[in-house]
Amino acid sequence: PESSDPDETSGTEIVDVSVLTDCAFILNANSKYDIALKVCDRAMQNGPEDPAIYSMRGWALLGLERYDDALDDLDHSLRINPDNVITLQNKAYCLINLGRCDEVSGIVAHLNSLTNTDYIHNYYDYLTGLCGGTP
Repeated sequence: PESSDPDETSGTEIVDVSVLTDCAFILNANSKYDIALKVCDRAMQNGPEDPAIYSMRGWALLGLERYDDALDDLDHSLRINPDNVITLQNKAYCLINLGRCDEVSGIVAHLNSLTNTDYIHNYYDYLTGLCGGTP
């Protein structure tokens, strides 16, 4: 009988990195960080330099309170895609949790330069406020 697995003969499974990235996003958004981390690790096997994977893995590590590891992945993603808003926001939260508030204002300024709505700017001022700063 024929197998329904198209890759049974090769022993590998073809997985679209963008599909895994989307899954990781949904998992992170629903606070399923441990599962999102596994999905990201799987995706990195197929697309090791995709900045979206590093961003999603950084978000998962942030949710798991592994701040140093999260910061490493977020920085890697930002070296490739320096204007990704989600990655920048998550980096700000990492820095806040690591007590490195002196670095948050630069991220907030960068975020403000990328957005143009008062609501978003108020949110970024909130990030600054978490560090005891004045918006």
